[in-house]
Amino acid sequence: MKKLFLLLTIACTAVAFAESQSLFSIGFEESEGYTTGTLVGQNGWKELAWWANTEVFVENDENAAASGSQYIESNPSGVNVQLNGIDISEGYVSGYPLLVRAYAQANFVEGGEPMSVRFHCLGTSDKSYDVEIAEFNFNQNGSGNAYVTGKNMTFDGLVEGQYYEFGVQIDPATKTVEKIFVGENSYEGEGMTYKSIDVEGCGSLPDGIRIYNGSGKLDDFSIEMVPEPAFLGLLAIAGLFFVRKQR
Repeated sequence: MKKLFLLLTIACTAVAFAESQSLFSIGFEESEGYTTGTLVGQNGWKELAWWANTEVFVENDENAAASGSQYIESNPSGVNVQLNGIDISEGYVSGYPLLVRAYAQANFVEGGEPMSVRFHCLGTSDKSYDVEIAEFNFNQNGSGNAYVTGKNMTFDGLVEGQYYEFGVQIDPATKTVEKIFVGENSYEGEGMTYKSIDVEGCGSLPDGIRIYNGSGKLDDFSIEMVPEPAFLGLLAIAGLFFVRKQR
């Protein structure tokens, strides 16, 4: 009976660590304290600077949301709003990769500006620059391109009006990009690193989100801790060792 209990405990632990651990998420839903109307002023969202265009709105339409019933949308260009003060340090275990992601609706606007989302580290400063952890540019002028963390990549098969998951898996220890995800496709990071700017109080973890430039629909931002395959292997070996000791 003890062996069975131990095996079940190890199995449950392995399953728990095999799944990404959510450290932060926003779905812009009413249950999270978001109401329809201007995004700025809700749950810590603010204008980046006095000159910023802040016309980003929370909308309620389950047919237009990536999930749930609410999402955000901006129509004009020149938008610049941000959310500061995200703290994932309590749940983050040093040495593990992070997956930062957002959902965006493909919106190929001829002659328009791309809608951009940047997960950043602002630290203790409150300036208009930051350390770029990951950046997604969602709508390029009439094409299926996406600008991800300093690299312009072309993704085939994007359908206008359809939501896609955009994600970047990063290694905070080395400040490198490991993988890039667009929809069901994944790409190697090819040694890309974070854009590095010396910001007081800023480490290697994202602590804010910035939305800027053009028009588009966005939903479901998240930051997750990704388990390492090597750790799962060590967990399995440890389990076998303990079971053998019980014999």
